[in-house]
Amino acid sequence: RKVLDLSERLGVEETKARSWAQKRYGEPLDALDEQQLTDAVRSLAEQLNRRNGQPAVRRRQQRAA
Repeated sequence: RKVLDLSERLGVEETKARSWAQKRYGEPLDALDEQQLTDAVRSLAEQLNRRNGQPAVRRRQQRAA
């Protein structure tokens, strides 16, 4: 569900997010294992952070401050 939530925040429809996962991992989103899902969430989060103009590392550092 996190993959779809992040995709939605990027403005990507669910069908396109599922197609992206299929192309990237060679299997449907619902069939991805934990490592693949973690990678997908990380990739989408990085895209969202780039779109918002702030890398993920800086965000974590700011929260700790």
